Amino acid sequence: MSSIDTAKAGKISRSDIAALVGAVVLLLAFLGTRPEQADSPMAMGTAIAFAIAAWGLGGVNLPGAAAGAVVAFIFYGVGDWRLFLVLLVVFAVTYLATKIGSLKTKRPFTGGRSASQVMANLFVPTALLLLQAKAIPPSAAFIAAFAALAELTADTVSSEVGEALGRPTYLVTTFRHAAPGTNGGISFWGTIFGICAAIAVAATVFAVAPLLTGLWICVLAGTVGMFSDSLLGATLENRGYLNNDAVNLISTAIAAGFAVLLYNTAAQL
Repeated sequence: MSSIDTAKAGKISRSDIAALVGAVVLLLAFLGTRPEQADSPMAMGTAIAFAIAAWGLGGVNLPGAAAGAVVAFIFYGVGDWRLFLVLLVVFAVTYLATKIGSLKTKRPFTGGRSASQVMANLFVPTALLLLQAKAIPPSAAFIAAFAALAELTADTVSSEVGEALGRPTYLVTTFRHAAPGTNGGISFWGTIFGICAAIAVAATVFAVAPLLTGLWICVLAGTVGMFSDSLLGATLENRGYLNNDAVNLISTAIAAGFAVLLYNTAAQL
């Protein structure tokens, strides 16, 4: 499970520009489909405060803060404070895991996550919120979005814990020993803490919307996505076919797709 590298402060890459364009597309889609929610002062104020706080803590750089503000605005606009609370818990858990991981491994913690890293992790759940009631049944879309959030939280926590405490570490494809932090490397404690992180997200979801079906689907799909991230890292990323952002984007999509499959299967039983 590869750790997510922090971006270099002061530099905006082409991938950041593409990510910001993606954020603008999501914002325009939200404004076009929910004009009655677009001028909510509470949503705007919360999104701006969230972005400033995340930037001030060093969790994101300025482009990352801009992308995060768009995501927070959409989350609050779609599901008021309840949905924003889930996003806030995801940020808090991943931020603390990265901070603690950097201290344990003596890795510099500077610059924060870039726009491309923010959107690689949050594009799928945000898009799902916009698609609910449009292309996907609302319940399935929400559960899929929560599963994607559980996956990105589990992956980040497992990566950071695995790098800090993951001895021994094994390559997911061959189960041979690997150095902690290796793309596709998994460890016992990294996996355990990753699953616990998915449970934390699911518990937050359950606290604001008590649906038992969504609870177990969120955890299971998030865990599957976490291992998918490791598999993609050990294969396509290590061979140079994908970068870390692409792996994260695909892994959240896998978690979301698996959640929809589980939801439809459970509905038929």
